[in-house]
Amino acid sequence: MLAMGGSRGGPGFSLVELLVVLSIIAILASMSVQSYINYTNKAKVASYALPIARACMADVASACSAGSPIPANPVGNSSFPNCQATRTVAVGTVNLSTEENFNCSNDGSLSSGVIKARIVGVGSYSAVCRVSVKPFQCKIEAN
Repeated sequence: MLAMGGSRGGPGFSLVELLVVLSIIAILASMSVQSYINYTNKAKVASYALPIARACMADVASACSAGSPIPANPVGNSSFPNCQATRTVAVGTVNLSTEENFNCSNDGSLSSGVIKARIVGVGSYSAVCRVSVKPFQCKIEAN
């Protein structure tokens, strides 16, 4: 019969073996924790910032289709109630900004413009709405 581990011939693990296993577990745990933090930050942006950016874009698209004049930067303009520059939500403050000026085409649709919403202090993700797909497309992007 073959004896396992230990200097006394009984089953067991040496201190070095235990330390190696604990080190591997610690490395794996540290990688998992960072992935979890990134996941939760992205989920917060998707839950709180994305709807705000989408609502602002909908206000601008609606103004375009109604033939109303729109400013190049609707953020903070009282004519666009969903385009407040800052808004307090459950996880912090959402800052809304215009990354590209807005324009309407002759047919009453948005032809250009980008809105970005960030939650202050929540990771490196933003909710971005672009006029790349008609009428617009919103998604989560890394900063």
